[in-house]
Amino acid sequence: MSGHSKWATIKHQKGIKDAKRSKTFSQMTKEIMVVSRNGENPETNYSLKLAIQKAKSIGLPKENIERAIQKGSGAGNDLNNIEEIVYEGFGPGGVGIIVKVLTEKRGRSLQEMRLVFDKNNGNLSGKGSVMFNFDFVGEIEIENVKQNDELEEFLIGLDLKDYEFLEENKAILWTEPKNLSSVSEKLEKYGLNIVSSDFTYLPKNYISISEENKILLEKLIQKIEELDDVSGCWNNAE
Repeated sequence: MSGHSKWATIKHQKGIKDAKRSKTFSQMTKEIMVVSRNGENPETNYSLKLAIQKAKSIGLPKENIERAIQKGSGAGNDLNNIEEIVYEGFGPGGVGIIVKVLTEKRGRSLQEMRLVFDKNNGNLSGKGSVMFNFDFVGEIEIENVKQNDELEEFLIGLDLKDYEFLEENKAILWTEPKNLSSVSEKLEKYGLNIVSSDFTYLPKNYISISEENKILLEKLIQKIEELDDVSGCWNNAE
């Protein structure tokens, strides 16, 4: 369904995030606490269900998960100071960058983010300057699939925003955020194996940049990901 391979950029960005294990434990705990605001039952709170799945996939102990849910749902006061903030900026070559943070200190977070952008050929910009060029979507990766007419007919019937078949018998699907839970359930009932399911920012347009700027962009993204409060980072470089 799509010409440009969206997955090439996304897969690279996931690799950067997955490498930060110790920081990920802390961020995952915060994420569970934040999404637990909307209820402690993962069967009725799909964002919590996703967060628990991610936490288990990185080896976060069960007791840590349960403690975070209790605190987030009101059994503790630790959640009060945690905010979810989304920053927007530009990197080398005019690449748009979106960064999500979970932080107890808004002022410190902003200062650190601005410093990282300024020191690494970037520019932290205002709200809406980058976001208009991205769609907030649900993203599902499935494996052990082969492209055929029957499967494509089934996928088209799911009213997806887009989908793409990958190498190694995998596929990536994008849905409206509100449909992520129902689409995941339909895929499982159809017998497909879901590797991951999450929310993401998908570029509407991609920017081609020089090799020199690609190196500079990688350095900027790496520095952003190293910040303790950062829980996600997306860009629209090809």
